[in-house]
Amino acid sequence: LADASQLEQALINIIKNALEAVSQSKHKEITINLYQQTNQNSVQQLLLDVEDTGPGIATHVIEQIFVPFFTTKKQGSGIGLSLSRQIMIQHGGDLKYVTKAECGACFRLVFG
Repeated sequence: LADASQLEQALINIIKNALEAVSQSKHKEITINLYQQTNQNSVQQLLLDVEDTGPGIATHVIEQIFVPFFTTKKQGSGIGLSLSRQIMIQHGGDLKYVTKAECGACFRLVFG
């Protein structure tokens, strides 16, 4: 059971961030991948990765990006990622930042 409007809001927040991230990039691309994986406890999980070709997240702020009211944006409130993570946790999942070797960011919504 899930609250579709809450999950929709979490996904909107992540995609909106990706759109803002690529707005200043020469190569603008957002990729959404949905796949299934078995975790270390042999539990099937559904994963949804939202990747962009923006500048990525600076290493020194990665640990803070899910903290309420923390933002690196001039016009940001700092509640989008925090709220999205809380929504995913309330649904038995998680929201994670996945470091990419190349530029850009990847946020993974984990449905468990």
